Amino acid sequence: MRVFAQLCGVGLLLAGLLLFPGGLGLTAQVGRAPNPDDIEVYRGYKIEALAAGLNSPTALAISEDGEIFVAESGFLPGTEARIVKVNPDGTTVRVAPAPGQAFLPPLLGLAVSPDGRLYAGDKGRIVRVEPDGSLSPVVAGLPSLGDHANNHMAFGPDGWLYFGQGTATNSGVAGLDNREVTGWLAEHPEVHDLACQEIVLAGRNFTDEEGVTTGAFVPYGTATEPGQIIKGQVPCNGAILRADLEMGKLELVAWGFRNPFGIGFAPQDHPVLHGALLASDNGPDVRGSRPIANAPDELNVVYEGGFYGWPDHFGFLESSRAVFGLPGTETEQGVPPLLAAHPQAIGPVAEFSVGSSANGFAFSVGGAFGLAGDLFIAEWGALGFGTQDMSPSGFKVQRVRFLPNGGTIVSDFIANKVPGPASASGTAGLEHPIDVKFSPDGAAMYLLDFGRLGEPGSGVLWKVTRKTWAGKVDGVIEAEEYPHMTEVVGVKVYWHNDAEKLYLGLASPGKGYVAIGLDPERQMKGANIILAAVKNGKVEARDDFGTAETSHASDTSLGGENNVLEAAGKETAAGTVVEFVIPLDSGDRFDKPLEPGRSYPIIVAYHRTSDSFNTRHTDRGQGLIALEPVE
Repeated sequence: MRVFAQLCGVGLLLAGLLLFPGGLGLTAQVGRAPNPDDIEVYRGYKIEALAAGLNSPTALAISEDGEIFVAESGFLPGTEARIVKVNPDGTTVRVAPAPGQAFLPPLLGLAVSPDGRLYAGDKGRIVRVEPDGSLSPVVAGLPSLGDHANNHMAFGPDGWLYFGQGTATNSGVAGLDNREVTGWLAEHPEVHDLACQEIVLAGRNFTDEEGVTTGAFVPYGTATEPGQIIKGQVPCNGAILRADLEMGKLELVAWGFRNPFGIGFAPQDHPVLHGALLASDNGPDVRGSRPIANAPDELNVVYEGGFYGWPDHFGFLESSRAVFGLPGTETEQGVPPLLAAHPQAIGPVAEFSVGSSANGFAFSVGGAFGLAGDLFIAEWGALGFGTQDMSPSGFKVQRVRFLPNGGTIVSDFIANKVPGPASASGTAGLEHPIDVKFSPDGAAMYLLDFGRLGEPGSGVLWKVTRKTWAGKVDGVIEAEEYPHMTEVVGVKVYWHNDAEKLYLGLASPGKGYVAIGLDPERQMKGANIILAAVKNGKVEARDDFGTAETSHASDTSLGGENNVLEAAGKETAAGTVVEFVIPLDSGDRFDKPLEPGRSYPIIVAYHRTSDSFNTRHTDRGQGLIALEPVE
């Protein structure tokens, strides 16, 4: 939500501490030993530390041939802004800058062009990295002297370079927070937010504790009047911009963002987004002359010429709503708008929790990783500005699924087992996730972790891959053997599928039979039902068909086949465990074909004591299973 603001503020604080004896000594390569065991990953996936010892890394780029580049920001005193290449064994090689040259920290953007050239975004400019590591500026003069800078970058299908440009202030007004928290006001008192298009101000001014009055979109100490017009310009703050690097042309794409940090294009064949441009946007903090409470972080589909609401609109609501005000203050009923009028604001496609700092993201392109078309976004995590609760918000990777009706489902994909940054709990998992990228073949996700604040060498590049299923049908369900599990009426249902078979495990609380019905139409009708029981140490498994709402019969009695390919089971003190395998498409007219990547309703039943399939169940219930996509 506030990466650059956080970096600036904390950086100045740490730099100040170094002026005194007993300072933090940040030039030492402290580092940390990352531990994947401290991290919870979505079932069926695993995480490992590929490279450690990185200095405050902020951006990832992967070339078409799989070369991995990392931008080290140069944020920490005693460290250099540079680009390194990460080898398959986790070692790193310096790529840029060449001797005698330097990036202007912080280095936040990194992208590989369609023709294989490497580009970087440092403070206020974009540079091309030549083969010898020298830097050739291609865009300069970006308004990056305030709270936020020019951020992540992505090449579009048109060959232009797209990037986010953050705002100079928290919520439109320069104030003491820009001196005391983000630290730029003393050196750059002339800095203020630059409007992208002509705006008309409401004329609201704010007087701080030192008696200085300041309005919106003007330098600190400058008042504004109702109806005052602020001319638009490019480059500007709070915008998505694009650059034709060959022609040296810069254009506005969309505006009204606060800090659009992550940016990227959906795959052209995405069933919902069809190649659309998306950007993450960090909501405002509870600080400064115009504090905003409870504003979410956002994921936006970026439309040409679109307005996204800042500084007067957050999520789907206007700032004047009470939710954004501070109890016990004059804004308790809401924060009055700064603009007299503005275009209709476009709302986000997904929202993230307050203070989570949702940043770099990427789409899975399929391949061995699976989950094609889903977006995965790194959440830096909160630093506790104002009323933020630091511990639970962010410090994870979330998965965003896009629904045909335009909605989204957001869920955790990678998170520490103990919520919050690893250093807060004395563990060695995720500290500050900041970027996500996928290998060109879709086999692996790479997660960049900024590391601990104030600790050089604590950044980590994590690698996430899908587990190879190594389960076996033996009547014993080991921990993590199956990638998926759900529970229905006390029966734990485990499953895994490949392109041809469905592997199922049922752990029942009873000592009698247990059964599952796949894809029923109504109650039992039309379901492919598998019943299993352990009798005298041996498993009997029968393939049935739901002939009516409350009845079923074996496939063999109906003229079909028993298509249970393999089965095993055991009775334990806790109940009955059975495992079996069925084909996804048996060809039997009494078995409905199942497709990888689709979800199916299930019915589950068991008997407490009886092994007879003709005995009415003790309990039954309904659930849902989602088969894994197979590329």
